[in-house]
Amino acid sequence: MRFVQTTELNRNTLFLLFCLKIAAGIALGWISVQHSDQGNDYWTLHNYGLEETDLLKENPKEFITSLFYSPYQHFGKFFNSTGSYWNDLKNNLIVKVLALLNLISNKNYYVNSLFFNAFCFLGHVALFKLFYSYFPQKRNNIIIGAFLLPSMLYFSSGIHKDCIVFALMAFYSFSLTQIIQRRTIRHPLILIISSIGILLLRSHFFVALIPASIGLWLKIRYLVKHAFLKTYLISTILIITLTFFPATNPIKILSKKQADFFELPQATSQIPTDTLFPNLQSLIKNTPQAVVHAFAEPLPWRSPGSAVWFMGIEGWAYILLFIYWLFFNKEKWKVHPLLFYSTLLAIPLFLFIGYIVPNVGSIERYRSIIYPFLLLPMLCTIKHIKFKNI
Repeated sequence: MRFVQTTELNRNTLFLLFCLKIAAGIALGWISVQHSDQGNDYWTLHNYGLEETDLLKENPKEFITSLFYSPYQHFGKFFNSTGSYWNDLKNNLIVKVLALLNLISNKNYYVNSLFFNAFCFLGHVALFKLFYSYFPQKRNNIIIGAFLLPSMLYFSSGIHKDCIVFALMAFYSFSLTQIIQRRTIRHPLILIISSIGILLLRSHFFVALIPASIGLWLKIRYLVKHAFLKTYLISTILIITLTFFPATNPIKILSKKQADFFELPQATSQIPTDTLFPNLQSLIKNTPQAVVHAFAEPLPWRSPGSAVWFMGIEGWAYILLFIYWLFFNKEKWKVHPLLFYSTLLAIPLFLFIGYIVPNVGSIERYRSIIYPFLLLPMLCTIKHIKFKNI
């Protein structure tokens, strides 16, 4: 409770923000069951959780051991999206947690959603505290970016990996800055647990964290000049080098993940996507399309459906905010290393989505939990936009 209790957010504000989070979870659950073709992952996981609850009651030993069983007779292919124990583990971990929660909630989806959102809300608080500690004069802007971005609030409120990964990313980032500045002794444990959780649930998020974290560490702890530039330059050279070795080619992983998406039934918001081949030339060729897909979809001339269009309007609003920030905001160059960390963490994750995901609906959901890391640096350094007290 000490973590949540903060003088920067009074009890009434915290209560209202938490109620909004719970309301978003209820709305997401209801909309998902009404339009199962647009979001039944949430209820599918819930239904699997019901089965696991029955297994827990009938055979507790198998309930535990089944988590370590691989139907593929191997434990390789860590980065694969299909036919991999590690890919299945992402959902299996969620399902096992749901099975335990069902013992408390009497198998009610919305009660389980309350537990998930309570955990995720701590992530929102961690993200707020992280940015507020360096930019207290931008308190209300940070509340908007950390709690109230529409797509982030909506998609991070369901029974799914998204809300867990978002919270873990926030915990990781907050703990990292505390460790760098040698403030407390409990944060290394939080950092380790968050890292393991991110690695198991969204391995590409973990990969993106590595150069961003190194850059932040070098800049704050050792005052290395151009720390982020040097870190990402070395990372780029390393990635290019690895492409020449088939066993470690990172573009091969991207290509395989895209191929796995192509094998899924076409969604109503499907968009033309060029095939990514496992070589550097194909990656460079596909980059312009990946940028458009990640940052600008849905484009105005597409008809992906009203719900997706609403999220698309939000994305275009962020693009306009970026244009304003880039050309009309003189404060943008007076930045803290945290802002480089956050931005350079978000951009590779957006590009990853642009390369592999061929439908707008999934793009909206995947990028929703990354938006805060991309927008908060702008909201913290924008000069003429300041929200009233919340």
